Amino acid sequence: MNWFERFLLPHAAATHASEVDGLFMFIIYLTIFFFLFNSALAFYAARRWRRRSPDDVTPHVTHNTRMELIWSIIPLLVVMMIFFWGFKGYIKASVAPNDAMEIVVTAKKWVWQFEYPDGTRTLNELHVPLNKPVKLVMHSEDVIHSFFVPSFRLKRDVIPGRYTQLWFTATEPGVQQVFCAEYCGKGHSDMLARILVDTDEQYRIGRKQCIK
Repeated sequence: MNWFERFLLPHAAATHASEVDGLFMFIIYLTIFFFLFNSALAFYAARRWRRRSPDDVTPHVTHNTRMELIWSIIPLLVVMMIFFWGFKGYIKASVAPNDAMEIVVTAKKWVWQFEYPDGTRTLNELHVPLNKPVKLVMHSEDVIHSFFVPSFRLKRDVIPGRYTQLWFTATEPGVQQVFCAEYCGKGHSDMLARILVDTDEQYRIGRKQCIK
């Protein structure tokens, strides 16, 4: 990741992040390219066909079939490529591995509750093992919330009356910040949680220490 990408994106700490970043940066660079290209064309046209004397007459051009095909087909191909690139990543991110550890996430004003496979629970602190897939099964007890982890490139709405899911594999030890990205009332900005990515030993010890 070069300095420009580091400026735009937070540090990646999960397996999904590299695919998301690749597509995001491709769109950014493509946008910059076409901005410069179209600006150059406009500048060239303004100089090439400017009115040089009062006798100049603007030619009456109705259409150009070849140019119309070019500026229709090329953008279509680019958009279709972006679609399939993004769809492939979406499908991959939607299906958790069979061996993923399942954790139930309950959102409520204004806390996150995490329930582990053995039934223990924590508030606003989620301990997960390093380099192992984790599946979150999420629901809300009141209004719509949104589970957002910038460093994992993950965001999913948490909705009352239904379950939503996401999964990740954390690739770096440390602490990652969780935000609620859906306005949910006066305590919305305080609805924060931490994901603590631990080694196997740290995972067993840390989870017990933060049981509420």
